[in-house]
Amino acid sequence: MSEYYIIDFGVNFANERRYPNTVLDKLMTDSWNDGVEKVVCISNSMKEAKRIITLKQKYEHMHYT
Repeated sequence: MSEYYIIDFGVNFANERRYPNTVLDKLMTDSWNDGVEKVVCISNSMKEAKRIITLKQKYEHMHYT
C-alpha cells in the first residue's frame, strides 16, 4: 500500500528579512492546518543552509536539500 503526502517543495525560508520567525511560525502553522504534511526547503549559500538546519530542529515536518 502506498502512502501519499501533500508536499511543498523548493521553499526558500532562509531569507530572514522575508521570513522573520513570527511570519514563519504563522506560515508553518497555517500550512499544517491546511493539510501540508512536509516542506522541503532549499538554500543558496552556507549562511542560508545553516538557518535551514536550525529551522529543521524547530519544525519536525521540514526537510532540506
